[in-house]
Amino acid sequence: MADGRRKVRDLLKLFENSEEHNKRQGRPFYDLSCLWEKLGIEREEE
Repeated sequence: MADGRRKVRDLLKLFENSEEHNKRQGRPFYDLSCLWEKLGIEREEE
């Protein structure tokens, strides 16, 4: 995987973790699944 794609994947995972925390705390959250799809990045690319 290209280094740039890896960095984007890592950022998306970081953002998702933050949003999941908000969701569990009953705060507003954003579902980032559309970004994964639009960017064409798999969660477990190597």
